[in-house]
Amino acid sequence: MSISDRLSLRRLKIPTKLIILVGVIGVVAVIMAFALIRQQLAEISSLRDEQAGLGYLRQLHSTFQHLQQHRSAAGMALLDSSSQSDLQNLRGVLKTDFESLASTDQGLGAQLTTSELFATVQRNWRNISNRFDQFDEQQSYDAHSRLLDDVVDLALVVGENSGLRTTSDLASFYLTDITMARILEVSEEIGKLHVRGLEVAVRGTATSELRQEMANRTANIAVGTAAIERSLELAFVQGFGLRQQGETVWQTADSRVQVFLAFMDQEILRDLPEGEVLQASPSAVLETGNQALTALYAVANVELDSLEGRLTARLGRRHLELGLTLGGLAIGFLVSGLLAFLIASGLTRQLGMITATLTQIGIGNFEARSEILTEDELGTVARSLNGMLANTLALIQSREERDAQQKSIMKLLDEVSDVAQGDLSRDAEVTPEITGAIADAFNFMISELRRLVGDIQHTASQVGDAADHIQTTTESLAEGSDSQSRRIIDASETIRSMAGAMQGVSANASRAAEVARIARSSSLRGAQAVTETAKGMISVRQEVQETSKRIKRLGETSQEIGEIAKLINEIADRTGMLALNASIQAASAGEAGRGFAVVAAEVERLAVRAADATKQIDELINTIQGETSEVVIAMEETTREVVNGSALASEAGQTLTEIEGVSKELADLVESISEASTSQAGSSEQIAQAMADISGISQRTASGSRDAAESVQGLAALVGKLRDSVRTFKLPATAA
Repeated sequence: MSISDRLSLRRLKIPTKLIILVGVIGVVAVIMAFALIRQQLAEISSLRDEQAGLGYLRQLHSTFQHLQQHRSAAGMALLDSSSQSDLQNLRGVLKTDFESLASTDQGLGAQLTTSELFATVQRNWRNISNRFDQFDEQQSYDAHSRLLDDVVDLALVVGENSGLRTTSDLASFYLTDITMARILEVSEEIGKLHVRGLEVAVRGTATSELRQEMANRTANIAVGTAAIERSLELAFVQGFGLRQQGETVWQTADSRVQVFLAFMDQEILRDLPEGEVLQASPSAVLETGNQALTALYAVANVELDSLEGRLTARLGRRHLELGLTLGGLAIGFLVSGLLAFLIASGLTRQLGMITATLTQIGIGNFEARSEILTEDELGTVARSLNGMLANTLALIQSREERDAQQKSIMKLLDEVSDVAQGDLSRDAEVTPEITGAIADAFNFMISELRRLVGDIQHTASQVGDAADHIQTTTESLAEGSDSQSRRIIDASETIRSMAGAMQGVSANASRAAEVARIARSSSLRGAQAVTETAKGMISVRQEVQETSKRIKRLGETSQEIGEIAKLINEIADRTGMLALNASIQAASAGEAGRGFAVVAAEVERLAVRAADATKQIDELINTIQGETSEVVIAMEETTREVVNGSALASEAGQTLTEIEGVSKELADLVESISEASTSQAGSSEQIAQAMADISGISQRTASGSRDAAESVQGLAALVGKLRDSVRTFKLPATAA
């Protein structure tokens, strides 16, 4: 036996096939479940990475806040040596912060690829701590600002590599954007403005460059707070319950930021008279700035808590989905195995019963029956097998019965063989055997055949006599039909010549009617053309009137432009006077007003150019108004000509309408003549056609009569043959 035969499914038993089927389905299910479990594990791992990044981000927020406070305190200490105590306390707090960050980065740095950037941040902080005594205010500000920028970059890297900024949850994405970028950027702008404000408040004055820098930072803060508000609104829309947690704290933070900006605008950035010194309190600047920063960090903490809550909830859902998947997979395997076992057991038992029954039949036991154990297809097969065995048993015959039936059949064949030779005088013997019914039916068939043959012989004799009589009559009828056909042909020729003449008359009348219709159509088109021309003249008149109105409005508009030009001329005159006065004032100011004198001279030149331009506009407007008046007069003359042309077109249209009426009456008369001629020609054609049809019918009648005579002769021959055929049958004396 070859390997292919051993592996063929046809040689396998049904339980084995079921096991193979369940195994294949199980393998497919395991592969799909493995892919699903792998995806769920990947999502769980990603959420854990996001949680780790969130913990790192919390520590960076705290360190960022303390670094900003240290920058402000350092600036105050460099301006006022009595503020050293706050600086020392903040250094202790920052030392603890960096130790905690170092521990976190040691565990997550390789995973988040932040080790190198964190080492740079840590090195810059040590540089500030060790060399602080060597810094002035600007150097301290720059060093702290660079360090804070590095912390923001580190936060962005943490968010990117932990998946916080690429999460599929939109609410988490917006919360991450707020806490990792928006709030840090806005708080840094506030912190820098805070330090500059303290510097100005302590010194009592500010350079123009510093004031410009502070104004730019104020604008950046306004833009940043608006961006935070938009992101918060998007997060509130995407995340259920976030609005209740974050809206109140954001409103508080926004109001404090606005208070700080208003304070800076009114107390620090306000314009001062020359020689006056700012009287803003450094403590007030420090307090309002710290309140704004503290409120912003409160928003960050709330949103970080919300983000952590969403991450925890998502991670819990993923764990639950993983547990349900594993549990469903296990239950599916158990249920499918149990079902496979039960199905295989039921199939095996029923198939065993059917096989045993067939084995008994094979050895000659036709009384064997299969037990029905199931109600499925195999149970139906067993029930059908039992019914088939019952029917087959009733049909099985013994040897003696077959021999007796054979003898009866041979006897019946001997009796019916004479009928094949035409002898209808004998009957078959009717016996109680199975051939008795056949013999009885055969006797009935013989009796009917006797009656039929007798009827045929009698009918054949009568048909022969009738055929002779019909043949004589048909020959006489054919001769009369030939004479009638010749006379009808002569009459048809005469009527056909009359129909040709009538058709010529009808054709001439039709051509006359066609010419009348063409004349009528031409007059109708001429009337329509004149009507359309009149309508076109009316439309032209309306368009000309409308164009005249527009040109009049154009003239009125040019007058309005002239008024505007006069106003511009007056403005130019006044501007020239103002420029002259400004030049006088600049000259009296001496050296300080030299630049202003240049500007005044330039303004005066512009005023002169404006006056020249207005004069040119006046000239153009006068020209336009004159030409507009001429065009209006010409348009009115054109309107009168169009009205006259329209009246002439209307008169021509009326004349053509009268011509159309006369043409219509003429066409109607000619058309009635044509119709009468056509009708007479049609009638003559119908008569000619009728005569032709009669001639054809007569010819066909004569031909049919000749054919009938020939057919009757053939019928007589056939009757003779029929008599000869029936004469071979032998009937009993009574039947003959």
